[in-house]
Amino acid sequence: MAAAVANLERARLVGDREMAINRIFDAPRDRVFAAWIDPEAIGQWWGPRGFSTTTYSMEAQAGGVWKYTMHGPDGRSYPNEIRYEEVEIPERIIYTTSGGQEDDDIHTHRVIVEFREKGTKTEVSLRMIFPSAAERDQVVKVFGAVQGLNDTMDRLGEYL
Repeated sequence: MAAAVANLERARLVGDREMAINRIFDAPRDRVFAAWIDPEAIGQWWGPRGFSTTTYSMEAQAGGVWKYTMHGPDGRSYPNEIRYEEVEIPERIIYTTSGGQEDDDIHTHRVIVEFREKGTKTEVSLRMIFPSAAERDQVVKVFGAVQGLNDTMDRLGEYL
């Protein structure tokens, strides 16, 4: 696995409507945080293995929007939209994610990402909070969200 990842905690289901992961990366907090808000950087690691990401616009600030499409290895494209609630450099990002269509409330959930200094390393704690247990379970089953989150964090470590 990537040398940049100091621990390999796997994503886990929490309670009845959350998914969470904690990782420690062998990189300074400013660098790790920047990887989340720089459109050039995020396209190099975002998403599960085999996916690529095209960013159309990214305004990483409270009230801003990131519009992007994830391209799967099977040739399918998945439009997405993130609406930033809070971007506190370099400590926290809170956003709501959806399928990028105006009427797509089905896969909407809130994400809280926190960045903590651990000496020369950075701990990233990420929580995905779904409106209901059924919605979380659907995203886990249909989209393989647990493995996808693990892959995404692995790819971030490799990028760093």
